[in-house]
Amino acid sequence: MEDASFSEEVLRKVLVEVSKAMTETDRVIIAGGSAIALRYNSSHLTTDIDVIDSDDIVAGDAFWKAVESVSKNHPDFPKINKRASAVANVPWNWEDRLEKIPGFDQTNLIVYVPEIHDLALMKLSRGEERDFEGIEAVHWVQPFDTERLLRVFEDEMAKYIVADVSRIRSQIKGAIRHLKEISKKQEEAMRKIQSER
Repeated sequence: MEDASFSEEVLRKVLVEVSKAMTETDRVIIAGGSAIALRYNSSHLTTDIDVIDSDDIVAGDAFWKAVESVSKNHPDFPKINKRASAVANVPWNWEDRLEKIPGFDQTNLIVYVPEIHDLALMKLSRGEERDFEGIEAVHWVQPFDTERLLRVFEDEMAKYIVADVSRIRSQIKGAIRHLKEISKKQEEAMRKIQSER
């Protein structure tokens, strides 16, 4: 059976329900496909919500108890996963660039996601097909600065990660080539539209 896919609207509903069940305010960092849907491309679908910790932001007991309660009452909601191991392959200063997700101001939950290039590098370091699809979904809506993507990898990631650096570098360069092809197609489509006016 294939995993269900959830929209940005469902993800927000889940997080609001978790917030309502919380007894105190907490901060969380959402990563992966759910971060893409919540911040960078609302039409992107995902199968779950990945929560990661940083040195300064660690989802606490109030959050995880609320998650447990909401999961019992709403078995149809996407699963919320703790992905502490994901932080091993992140750019050095990624925490300084976290972006707050609007829409939770009146709740007990403060939600952050990695900055667009940091998120892309996190996904590319994993290198699964759905990670590349997620990066492409972002690029169609909010194009990456491909030079920055490579620079952040070389300056803030390649020296510190606990993975095969040459494999990840190769994946990033391949992704950049693909993203540039997408940008070229977008430009050609825009020129065609403008010439037809």
